[in-house]
Amino acid sequence: MFQRAYALSPTPRVTAQLGFAEQAVGAWSDASVHLHAAAAAQTDPWINNHRVLITQALDFVATQMPTEPPPPPVTSPSVTPRPASAHAEVVAPAPLLASVPRSEEHADPPPFRTYGVIAGGAALLSAGLGVLGLVLRNSAATSWNSPACLQGNMTRGQNCNNDYQTGQTWQTVETAGFIAGGALAVASIVLFALPVRRESPIALVPGPGDVGVGCRVAF
Repeated sequence: MFQRAYALSPTPRVTAQLGFAEQAVGAWSDASVHLHAAAAAQTDPWINNHRVLITQALDFVATQMPTEPPPPPVTSPSVTPRPASAHAEVVAPAPLLASVPRSEEHADPPPFRTYGVIAGGAALLSAGLGVLGLVLRNSAATSWNSPACLQGNMTRGQNCNNDYQTGQTWQTVETAGFIAGGALAVASIVLFALPVRRESPIALVPGPGDVGVGCRVAF
């Protein structure tokens, strides 16, 4: 699958994923070639974000590759060497399990950015309610202070008690709106500033059946 993707689009990211897959099956020479080719891409954003992982994979592959060719087998002149089976099974050595980063088992992180957007919208609504309370309170105060509230022998409180009560109500709405809007705005900023936890691009997962280990690569 990775070779087909590499043939269709040999980008640095696909090249690195192919190298990881070749490392997982013990194809050290091919893994070294493709991982080195991916590491050479200095301007690719995906490569730069996973350069540490690629470097660790290269270091491990280097320990698995022979430093010099093995000596030729010694055979008797009368004995014909038996050819290797074409269906020999490739088994990854045990150290490979330690070289591949294991993704931590944890629940998906909460969508902090989504919560931040919701908190920001609620902050705007609360601030708008505070502005409305301010405007209506000022309107009630203007009516309370008008000469119309001093007509006759009655006091201002007797003539314009409704304006006073209305002003007190909207003052409470104004205060609550501005306080809630400020608190929600701070919460929105904090939620946007929280780091996003990402899963490693390559990890070991349970294989099929009761026993086994598989290799998962994320694109």
